[in-house]
Amino acid sequence: MQEQPNIIFVITDQQRADTIGAAGCDWMITPTLDRLAEDSVTFTNGFCCGATCISSRAALFTGMHAHNTGVYSFDHWEHHRTWLHELRDAGYYVANVGKMHHRDAMMAFHERYIVENKSSTLKYDQWNRFLWQMGLDVPKRHETVEGWPHKLNAVAWEHDEAWQSDIFTGDMALRFLDRWDQRAPLFLEVGFPGPHEPYDPPPRFIEMYADKKPPKRIHARDELDGKPPPQRQLKEWFATHHHEHRIDFSGAEDADIARLRRHYYANITAIDEKLGQLLAALEAKGMLENSIIVFTSDHGDNVGDHDMPYKWFMYDTITRVPFMVRTPKTVGTGRTDTGLISQIDLGPTLLELAGVPIPSRLDGQSRRARVQDGDTSDAPDAVFCEENYVTMIRTQDKKLVYYAGKPFGELYDLANDPNELQNLYDAEQHRPLRDQLERRLFEWHIWSTFMNGGYKNADKPDYAMRTGNMIGPK
Repeated sequence: MQEQPNIIFVITDQQRADTIGAAGCDWMITPTLDRLAEDSVTFTNGFCCGATCISSRAALFTGMHAHNTGVYSFDHWEHHRTWLHELRDAGYYVANVGKMHHRDAMMAFHERYIVENKSSTLKYDQWNRFLWQMGLDVPKRHETVEGWPHKLNAVAWEHDEAWQSDIFTGDMALRFLDRWDQRAPLFLEVGFPGPHEPYDPPPRFIEMYADKKPPKRIHARDELDGKPPPQRQLKEWFATHHHEHRIDFSGAEDADIARLRRHYYANITAIDEKLGQLLAALEAKGMLENSIIVFTSDHGDNVGDHDMPYKWFMYDTITRVPFMVRTPKTVGTGRTDTGLISQIDLGPTLLELAGVPIPSRLDGQSRRARVQDGDTSDAPDAVFCEENYVTMIRTQDKKLVYYAGKPFGELYDLANDPNELQNLYDAEQHRPLRDQLERRLFEWHIWSTFMNGGYKNADKPDYAMRTGNMIGPK
């Protein structure tokens, strides 16, 4: 009998944390994720490490923060070693179906079936090649749909449902499982390209939300006047430049935002249906009983909150993500963990659950005890996120966003302003808090850069003697 567990790692693209029915989001239709929650630990304060696709995925899979890899935004990262290499070297068969966002390099994978994104024209993209064989091109709605910027990237999929990118990705994963011969423990990454824009689910999923009332967007009048200038600049750039991601919120009414959100949610429901089929396929093959299931996303999406599109900045709508882990030991004992946790810890946690040694280069720590036993004693009191020249430190009730070399920044009292509407960065009465969080941010950055994960053993005498380090991080 296979002793090491299979690991099925399902990651969506640009999915907010408040998009699962079981998490109290009654506007969502997610029956599979709701059932998965009954057998999983659900981290309601799980955070990504980058505010765009590549920076987040590179940190997640290398297990190292951007300042240790140099992958801050849309940078190449396929040359890095990941913790998937550790699994492969330990005997795992490592496969990717869908999006990983590091081009066509094999990295640790034995097999790859790539769907890069919803606008991909790359020759190695399986979905793009499939559409070409069907006599179609990847849709370019910004060129063909009248008034596209004011459609807010929300459109129904125009062709056969099975040809939509998320459905296509799920079907490829099902075909992979159908022929999998279980010759080794399996690590399978299934990367859905949605609900990333364009928000283009098949029509029947949009119909499911016809009577749903999505939450109204969170924003304040002239909110961006009190926020760092790059936010308004980015919003204006997306509204005016001619490209497939063009989106213009100027003049958008509540009904327009509701339509956008119905499409976004419907895309998640389409993915949820495919996830249900994947779990059923695992059960039919007798694999589910000995499988770890991870469900998460690389980052979220404002979908109009803060009067902003997409991602890039450090609002919780972007950095807080779905984060569920099911193991054979958690089945039937679904729990909610409200403590902070970072995706930087996923690699070490999965390695320990698989019985594979954790390399010292990883920045994160194993949270096996939190997953398996509900022991929250090692929950961190802060998490961090990096994107370009912007770095976030977030505690349970405070957040600082530091813009390197700039005179502006962001500071939020989340206990009194959970929606991050009032920027306190320049408020003199909050200067002591700002200074304290900035100091903690700099200490973390230096410690992580130079200690290379060694802090995990910094309180052990043998480590202190070998390194000369007699203190650990606070």
